Amino acid sequence: MNKIRSSLWKINRTGNLVFPDDERNLKCRFSPKSRFESETAVFIIMIVCCVLDVVMFTQLFNHLIFDSAVVRYGAVIGMLMPFDLAPIYFGMKLREKHQGYKVHNWMLVGLLAAFLAGIILYFWLRITLRDSALPMSTQKTLSFSSTPAEPASNPYAWIFAIFTGVMPLLTSMVSLWVSYSVSDPLKKELHALEKQRLHLEREYNQINSVLREYESDLTIHDRLLKEDEVKYSVVCNQVDRLASFYADYVRERIKEHLGEPAATNELSKTHSDNFLSQLEKRYHDLIMEGER
Repeated sequence: MNKIRSSLWKINRTGNLVFPDDERNLKCRFSPKSRFESETAVFIIMIVCCVLDVVMFTQLFNHLIFDSAVVRYGAVIGMLMPFDLAPIYFGMKLREKHQGYKVHNWMLVGLLAAFLAGIILYFWLRITLRDSALPMSTQKTLSFSSTPAEPASNPYAWIFAIFTGVMPLLTSMVSLWVSYSVSDPLKKELHALEKQRLHLEREYNQINSVLREYESDLTIHDRLLKEDEVKYSVVCNQVDRLASFYADYVRERIKEHLGEPAATNELSKTHSDNFLSQLEKRYHDLIMEGER
């Protein structure tokens, strides 16, 4: 029986009956279909694409910028913006637009323009520096002359330039489509609304249970009224005791301060009855004001 109770329902901290299956079903309903669509897998894929782009950009700018490492690393980071961040945000915003959310077209155009400008600039650098980015070969001569061999272009320079130029483009396309396929704002919003609905249902059931409990107890009004009267009487008695204590304390302090026989005799007389009667009258006035 305990196992069935723990699997089907339980009592939470507030003493309400809850059903754990509701949360489990909600989690299964909105969980990714496969591990490749989970947030962790998507994050790893995007990190791998970013690392590959960093390798390609670093290899390029190492043969272009020699004077400052800061400028070289800044150029690498600058190339990551159109090749990685722009496709990711473009895929997310394009998915939002297809799901009916309001997305400004100028935002999509700006992200696409940044991506295309990065591609053109990168390909231009790759083609221009194709001989510098790959070591040159030397022509071997069969003669015994002392003339040094003239440097010649590496026959694989064009192939290497095309390969290193296409690789960041492929990683950017992967980041774009991964962000588009995994980004699902409508599903996330529906998940949040379902969680709020479940929470409101629990609060609604709690309120209904309290109302039914009050309706089933016909004497609850009289019982609560008697309890309030008892509590009120206890508080009044406590106030009376504190008032008598402070009155006697003040009277003794005044006697010590004055030190005159006539004042001491007058202050030695107790006035607690008169004081308590005034308090009772004050209580009665407050009750009458509350009833009005």
